[in-house]
Amino acid sequence: MTVYVGTNSDSVVANGALLDMCLDVASHSPEGFAWGGRGLGPSQLACAIMVNEYGRDLKSHPLHYQKLKEELISKIKGSSFTITSEDVMRVINSNAK
Repeated sequence: MTVYVGTNSDSVVANGALLDMCLDVASHSPEGFAWGGRGLGPSQLACAIMVNEYGRDLKSHPLHYQKLKEELISKIKGSSFTITSEDVMRVINSNAK
């Protein structure tokens, strides 16, 4: 299980290591991650988390990262957060057909 910790509204670590922004996969926000809204920074964070969990091939992911942004990343309140792989899986399971 991966634990994601965000601080200072742009720094995110995954199990203690800096989370790759994955700008080569999707370049929404070269300036950095953000959360608590629906803009470009939250899109970049959602993409990076899904890539960290499921690899760089977006077509193989069980859910589009924008859905993760809508249902998890945009709802984070405050300047810091902790979410886990289990939180990601709950969003995926809630969207299973």
